[in-house]
This record gives sequence, C-alpha cells and structure tokens, in this order.
Amino acid sequence: MDFFSKAEIDKANMSMSGVKGQTCQTCGLYKNINTPRMKPFGNFRKRILNIGNAPGEWDDRKGKPWQGKTGKLLQRTYQKLGIDLFEDCLNINAIGCRPLDENGRDRKPTDHEIACCKRKVSKVIYERNPRVIILLGATSIQSIIGNVWKSGLGGIAKWRGWSIPDQTYNAWVCPTFHPSYIDQSEQEIETIWKQDLKQALQMWKKALPQKEDFESQVQILSNPKDIHDSLLSMNMGQIGNDLPNIVATDFETTGLKPHSKEQRLRIISLCDTPNRAIVFQKPKSLRLLKMLKAIYQNPEIGKTAWNMKFEHAWTKVKLGYDIFPWVFDPMLGSHVEDNRTGITGLKFQNYRHHGIAGYDEEVHPYLIAPHSNDLNQIDELIKLPGGLEKLQIYCGLDSLFEYRIAVKMMKEMGIL
Repeated sequence: MDFFSKAEIDKANMSMSGVKGQTCQTCGLYKNINTPRMKPFGNFRKRILNIGNAPGEWDDRKGKPWQGKTGKLLQRTYQKLGIDLFEDCLNINAIGCRPLDENGRDRKPTDHEIACCKRKVSKVIYERNPRVIILLGATSIQSIIGNVWKSGLGGIAKWRGWSIPDQTYNAWVCPTFHPSYIDQSEQEIETIWKQDLKQALQMWKKALPQKEDFESQVQILSNPKDIHDSLLSMNMGQIGNDLPNIVATDFETTGLKPHSKEQRLRIISLCDTPNRAIVFQKPKSLRLLKMLKAIYQNPEIGKTAWNMKFEHAWTKVKLGYDIFPWVFDPMLGSHVEDNRTGITGLKFQNYRHHGIAGYDEEVHPYLIAPHSNDLNQIDELIKLPGGLEKLQIYCGLDSLFEYRIAVKMMKEMGIL
C-alpha cells in the first residue's frame, strides 16, 4: 500500500489527536448514547469514503451511519448516480458518537469534540486507503481539510464543489453540503448538491496525480555564473519543444509597497518549465541585472505572476523598468472561473490543483507587517540558521505553482 509510512502516520496521529486532553474521556459523548464510537460501515467496493458530520438519532439506535431521513435521501441520490451507498462506499462520521443537548436532541459538535475524533478518522483513512473522500457537511470539512489547512479555513461555501488531489490523504477530497441541509433548502441548493455529488462520485475512476517532490524542483542559485547561465538559457525561450514561451516570476520583499526607500527587493524566482524554478537573491552585479531585464522585457516571452501588479510595481520602482508583455494573471483567472470569496489566492488554488497545503507555514509569519506601509520580518528570517534557504524555497515554489496553474488555466480558457 503506497500511503503514509509508519513514522508519518504516528506523527500525523500525534498532531491530529491535538493538545493533551483531546481524548474520548475528555469528550464524554460516549457515555449516554446507544452506539458509542460508531464503527465504519459499508463494503467499500469502489473505495469511496463518505464522512458525515455526526450520528443522528436513528444512526445511534441502529448502530450504523445514514439510517435516518437524511440518510435515506443520500441513499436515493447515490442510487440515481449509479452508486450504492453501502455496497460501493465506506461510511463514517467526523464524530463517532451522537452529540446531544441538555434536552436529548441532536446538536452541532464542538471544536473540542471534533479534535478528539480526528485521530480515529485519520486511522480509518490510513488503514482503508480510499480513492475518494466525500466530505458531507462543515464538521467533516473541519475534521479533514482543517487538518492540513491550518488558518483561514472558512465555511462550506468556500470548499463545496472542488475535487482536490490531496497529497496528505493520497485521495480525491470532495467537499459538499450535508444531506440534512439539503432537506431544508431551496430546490436550487439541491441541484447544486447533486451536481457536486455527480462530479465527486465519478472521481473513483480517475487516477490521482503522481506524488511529486516539488521542493527538489526549486534550484537555489548563489554562484553568479550559475545565475548567468540560467538567465541566458531562459532568455532564449522555449525553442524546439511543446512548452509555451512563458515565464512566471515571484518576488520576496520587505513589504507590500515599494515606494519607501526602506523597502527592499530580496529574492527573485523565475519558472519557465513545469518542473524547474530558479531562485536567487537580488543580484548586485550590473551584468546580471541587465540579463534579468532582458528576460523581463523580451517581447517574445510572455510573463505571468499571481496578482501581477505587485511584481510590476516592484520592478518599476526598484529596478527602474516595466515588465512586458504580461500575458496572464492566474489570480484574475481564478476570479473568472469561480468568483467565490476566499478561493482566488495562490495557496488555495495550489491546494485545489496540486493537493499541497501548508508549504508557507514556516515563512508566512515573517511576511506579515503591522500596516501596509510597514516593513515585514523577512530580514529577521534571513538572519536565522537556514532562514534564507527556507525563504528561497518558498519563493521558488510560488513561481513553480504560478507557472503550472497559469498554463493550465490558459489552456482551459483557449488562450494557449
């Protein structure tokens, strides 16, 4: 089974079980119900794992998921889409025990209760190795995606409808509404839900993209000759192959706005192929700066960047010239594809396209400035042991992912 190593799952289990005290004993939901710690149910013929929010009354009585009214709705909907809920799928909940209020009625699980069950959910994924994980409801999204998406998780409106090739779970992760929400909603919401499920249930036939070591595709250059040779090769463009003649670029700077004399451009990365990005500190050599300008102003090479006005402004102010021609901004492309709030940033779109989340975790705190005109803390990061390398890898990954996503979007939109 090609999934987590034992060391990886032990580490994941430690993090997923959370802080000391996140256990069945501190949760306590198991004490006053019929079916504590409900077991997974289903024959799993098509390796589809459904994760609901929590057991309801009928689930708790019968000892298995999806036994009540909303479960019947899910069964019928799956049947119409050619999937048997219990023969083709495995079924669990983000919470293994039915949550009750003081009046004995169903209630929403607390964050603590969700955290207490994460380890058990992770164990099911590890042991059963699903091809598709369908997240039904906000609690399951918090349990699964919230495990890899550490800040700014947002609500179900942000996540529903995507088929994410998650590299942590080695499965397609497909969030959508819980059937209990559909049962109380307008017809339009049910139509969207059925579309989400149709897309998700087809993913079991689709191979997951092969795992890649993206960091190994970032070349950190420090020797002036290596920078020279790489820039020279890049300025020649993609000659004699099928790759588009496009360069993605990304900067790491000491702030958001370049106009202050205190602000500095520190790191530059460029990517012109799907599997290699180069990254280096801003050159001091006039020769290298001229070579960089030659790429940025080569009319035969299209330029792309995420929110390209940032790189354009910094180049104009700190390097003294305009980048041209800009051919595509994948952030704007994300707006065109789907204009939901919170989904057009590079980190979200990279998770959506490549299933990679959290590659910015170590660097991101140093990129934050108190106010938009203030300095951030990347110079402090650079002074730390290994800090410069972390910043350069982060910058190189940004341009690598920008290139890949831009090319993919341009092809889908008929631009390439």
